[in-house]
Amino acid sequence: MSTAIRLHPWFREVRLSTGNAVRASLERRGEALFHGLAWVVLLALLAWAWQYLDGDRPGLILQGLARQPLLAIAILAGSALAVTRAAGVALRRELRLGWWGAMPIAPGQVRTATVLVGALLALAQFLGVLGVLGAIALVAKYWDRWFAPLVTTAAYAIPLGAALGWWLAERAGRGGEDEGARAHLHGKPALALPLLEAGSLAGIAIWQRIETVSRWRAGGAAWAIALIASLVPAGTAWTSLSGLMLFVVTVAWLIVALRSSEDVIVASAELTAATPMGLGRLARACGRFPVFAALGAGASGAFALRLQGAPTAFVLAYAAIVFAAVALQFVLVLRHRFQPSRARLAFAVAVAVLAASAQVLPPLVPLLYLALLLHHLRQASLAR
Repeated sequence: MSTAIRLHPWFREVRLSTGNAVRASLERRGEALFHGLAWVVLLALLAWAWQYLDGDRPGLILQGLARQPLLAIAILAGSALAVTRAAGVALRRELRLGWWGAMPIAPGQVRTATVLVGALLALAQFLGVLGVLGAIALVAKYWDRWFAPLVTTAAYAIPLGAALGWWLAERAGRGGEDEGARAHLHGKPALALPLLEAGSLAGIAIWQRIETVSRWRAGGAAWAIALIASLVPAGTAWTSLSGLMLFVVTVAWLIVALRSSEDVIVASAELTAATPMGLGRLARACGRFPVFAALGAGASGAFALRLQGAPTAFVLAYAAIVFAAVALQFVLVLRHRFQPSRARLAFAVAVAVLAASAQVLPPLVPLLYLALLLHHLRQASLAR
């Protein structure tokens, strides 16, 4: 009798769908060549800009982190726990409530699938941390003070956090917990917002708001807030402490709100794919809540920074960055509304390019940002 481990057929589905997507892209040779050349140029630009960075500035922070191993372990393990648990819960929910749930699949194969996905995520996170640390070390003179200790810490902190995240995902699955249904029990907002709940396609904005409230009340960022609170030094002035906590809560809420809005935009685009709808109408319907989120996070974060004694210029810069980031993320989601993973990748690349430009030639950043925004907006209008 064979004792070989049988993988869940979901892996074959992912492999086939990925292969089909790659073949479909390669069949459009002109487009594939253009994208390939664009990525080469972008990577060359980043490599050129990176060599002008002063790696010892972030190196000071990393050196301080290396001297506090418990803090480094908490950050790395906490991140791995959050990512692995979320992926494990989502995968178990898909395999249990999706169309695979009707197939005669052994429970052991579901467990094996979550183990493998968790292990791959842990490996990817470790390689990502290693790549970031290595890139900074290339442009730092005193990299030997922090590189090896942080790599060693990551080597056992990330697997530890991933294992705990997998255990929590398994525990939720054994308890029969439908996290999506549980979260939506908390999804009724406390206050009505007439500006969001009126007009054409107002249901999309309401949906975005309910999704955000659901995830927030279900503890979508509670671990991050608790981590920051545990790291605040004793004796901190109450105004500074209040400002710090308010700022952390604001940023965490904005991240949850933008992710919820993105998921709702993607779902709305799929539901209305057969309906003739112009980009302007879709943007007006889907953009109400992101604008509201930017206004709320901008005002709350600005107030939090003032409580900490930040200068006016810094506060205004924060508000401008919030609006710029929300606008760029919204346009990218509209453009890649049927492929949200591309939107996240494009946003990360755009942020990296803008950050590198800010180090090399700061006056170029606003022009480059406008160019990126207009380019993606034009591509969004051409997307189908």
